[in-house]
Amino acid sequence: MYLAYDDEYLYVAARMWDSEPDRIIALEMVQNRNLRWDDSLAVYLDPFNNKRTGYRFQVNPNGSRDDAVFETPTNMNADWDGIWHAEARIDESGWAAEFAIPFKTLNFDPDNPEWGFSIERSIARKQEEIAWVSYNRQVNPGTTGVISGLTGLQQGRGLDIAPAIVSTQSSTEGVDSDQDAWGWSIASPNSEGFAGWLAYDVFERNFNPALGFVNRENVRRGLLAAGYYIRLDHPMLRELSHFFLANDFHKLSGGLESRSLYLRPLGVTTHAGDEFAMELTRDREVLLEEFEISGGVVIPPGDYEFDAYGFEVTGASIRAIAPRLEAEAGNFFGGDIVTVSTGVGWRPNRHLFLQLTNEYNDVRLPYGDFTARLIRVNADYAFNARWSWLNLVQYDNDSNSAGINSRLRWNPRAGKDLYIVLNHGFDARRGFSGLRSTQSQLAVKYTQTFRL
Repeated sequence: MYLAYDDEYLYVAARMWDSEPDRIIALEMVQNRNLRWDDSLAVYLDPFNNKRTGYRFQVNPNGSRDDAVFETPTNMNADWDGIWHAEARIDESGWAAEFAIPFKTLNFDPDNPEWGFSIERSIARKQEEIAWVSYNRQVNPGTTGVISGLTGLQQGRGLDIAPAIVSTQSSTEGVDSDQDAWGWSIASPNSEGFAGWLAYDVFERNFNPALGFVNRENVRRGLLAAGYYIRLDHPMLRELSHFFLANDFHKLSGGLESRSLYLRPLGVTTHAGDEFAMELTRDREVLLEEFEISGGVVIPPGDYEFDAYGFEVTGASIRAIAPRLEAEAGNFFGGDIVTVSTGVGWRPNRHLFLQLTNEYNDVRLPYGDFTARLIRVNADYAFNARWSWLNLVQYDNDSNSAGINSRLRWNPRAGKDLYIVLNHGFDARRGFSGLRSTQSQLAVKYTQTFRL
């Protein structure tokens, strides 16, 4: 591993030796995707060396990047998208990667020459992680080592300018108080032995998150979670787990809004990443007004409590074909529900990924019966690490509609993007047969960030 820096960048380079380079796994070629199932190299930086905040920069052997920012020592926000550069390639000795991380991407104290630092290598076929510094199999700002001598650094003005050019064509037929939110949390996110989380949040009536969205407002939420994880010395099985989650929502004006209890008495994970879990749930919903859950089926106000039990089997995404089956049965608003969700993903090579998902709900209530079905098809093709074409086709029988979202992206480097996006909606009252076009939209967007 090599470290260097100049006026603009921190450079990290590493050689990952592998005696079986033909078995290196590099499936993902789309930028900013989860790299969990690929071989990868991740750089962890804690510029303030405070053991509380920092950054993670990750790349796979295809040169596909992913990043995140640590908001607490253990809470990582993967929605953060920084500007940085990386290249990687596989050769006869394994693979190599190079990072160039602009100092303008980072928040730091120019007078602090010592930064928290660690580096982590993942070997996907073995489900193995190797880190320079870690604790209890965790790598985060709280476990980093220290690099020193980072002097004379300049952040710039901390101003990014990102002008965009957008062209859109569409056609459619028939067509100041209580603003706060606050909370706290404490976690012990161990990967072995006991792990626990405790959190409390308040969202006032008019709180506007500015970025993203809030599922509920005018509520306070309490969360308690606990798990126990056992590493196994077994030729096939990697881990046994037990997990419990309790989530409570109360109105700020008083009274329970909803409560959910989730218990996973047994979870099993194989060395390849296949997973099996047994699940029990108990939910409570307090409806203050009637709710139309499906066409013509109206649930009256009341206090409802219902139990369900089920199981889930998921094939590891590391496999060319990864099936998934989830089934659940139980009570539902005074009646019964059976839910079956099936899916299969196919990745024949690093360029193409196809996935079919089908969710079926059979609901029997005193107020009426209905069946809800959702079908989703994903078809993604990555020409290389800079050009990707992502497609989603979806149908549901509740709205009797189908839609297509197709997005072509050119990402020559971080901070520069071209998107061509097509959205098309259909009336689908007879399923995928007899489709009638209802709306369409074509958008072209180019954006480039200039840093000052």
